[in-house]
Amino acid sequence: MMKSTRRLDSAVSPVIGILLMIVVTVIIAAVVSGFAGNLVQSQQKVPQAQLSGSFSVHDGFTIRHNGGDSIPTKDMMVTIRNSRLFGPDVEQRSIQVVNGTIITDSSDTKPWLFSNGTIGITSFNAGETALVNSTNCFCDKLQPIITPSDFAASISADGLTYSGTKTVFWGLCFKNPANVGKSFIMDVSDKATGKIISTANVPITT
Repeated sequence: MMKSTRRLDSAVSPVIGILLMIVVTVIIAAVVSGFAGNLVQSQQKVPQAQLSGSFSVHDGFTIRHNGGDSIPTKDMMVTIRNSRLFGPDVEQRSIQVVNGTIITDSSDTKPWLFSNGTIGITSFNAGETALVNSTNCFCDKLQPIITPSDFAASISADGLTYSGTKTVFWGLCFKNPANVGKSFIMDVSDKATGKIISTANVPITT
């Protein structure tokens, strides 16, 4: 009997070891699969859409959703920057996130984001248009990062005539009538991932 028990014990040990290895392998595979699944799922959450824009020094900045997925406004970031048409080495220095409180629906009645942080417009859908009205296109509201330091005291009531001394900075302001015919770059990206949803060249017109 003693010899039989020892043989049984010695036979069982390798079987248990193999079973443990299988269990560990299955657990690792499940973890990796779950991680990969979550990664794919998070990548799929980034909307695919085509957007364009136009800018009028008199009428304001219009953003159009030309087709594709609906974009939750809480996850959407609109970034603008001067193109090379404004001069060398200005693209990176002029990057500006557009404040959601100055972006409204096409009728200019409801902002995407209220000043208290609550959401006014929940999504931007195919066929819809968003607007930054002419007043909110003043350089200090739309492009504060490059606004001349003497802007408030030197700008006309309509925001089109600047009488200050910081003319280099005024030359980068989209609302400056001298920039009609140029274009700037608009990037629309997903806040969570930082991935670009759409990029467009925005022409500046009268």
